[in-house]
Amino acid sequence: MALPGNYSVTLSKRVEGELVDISGPQSFALKPLYSGGLVAENRQAVLDFQVQTAELYRAVTGPGGKGT
Repeated sequence: MALPGNYSVTLSKRVEGELVDISGPQSFALKPLYSGGLVAENRQAVLDFQVQTAELYRAVTGPGGKGT
């Protein structure tokens, strides 16, 4: 989960304990999947809520994620 915006990513691998870059920084724009419906003006509040509910779900269902 992430907020819409501009991001960059670098691909690296660990070789004998050291990080080696495979590909330099690549920029991309993250856009919402949809608009309308339950989309709120405050996307940060929605993201915070989703993180909280995911943590609660993991706490209730345990490591297996299947519940009881």
